[in-house]
Amino acid sequence: MIVGNSDITGAETALAFLAQANRHGGMIPPIPAAVFNVNEADAVWVDTMSVPQPLATFVQGVKAGVDSAPVANRTYAFATRNGGDWLVQTHARLKDDPRWTVHDIACGHAIMLDRPDEMVALLLAEAGK
Repeated sequence: MIVGNSDITGAETALAFLAQANRHGGMIPPIPAAVFNVNEADAVWVDTMSVPQPLATFVQGVKAGVDSAPVANRTYAFATRNGGDWLVQTHARLKDDPRWTVHDIACGHAIMLDRPDEMVALLLAEAGK
């Protein structure tokens, strides 16, 4: 099974990415940090570090074999104030799946900037399982 980002974001968003890429030589301009609710203290830095991305990074399919891979621990960190609803369906699908441990973290998309101590603790706890 192949799942692309367009399966996560929806057809409307995929078409918007395609239109942007057509206007910008096949590249998607950097998405402003504000879209992802990056905290004010880090938003300017994130924007200066962001660069255009190839269209394929937004629409190219990935093999959805993770559900059948022999992985001992499956963890999903969900930024509840992500700034968009494009990951809500993934969160909904995984939160009741007994193979996954889902953590809701009340912050924007950049968990490592907004809640670094909580993110480190989560990663260390999961790595120790």
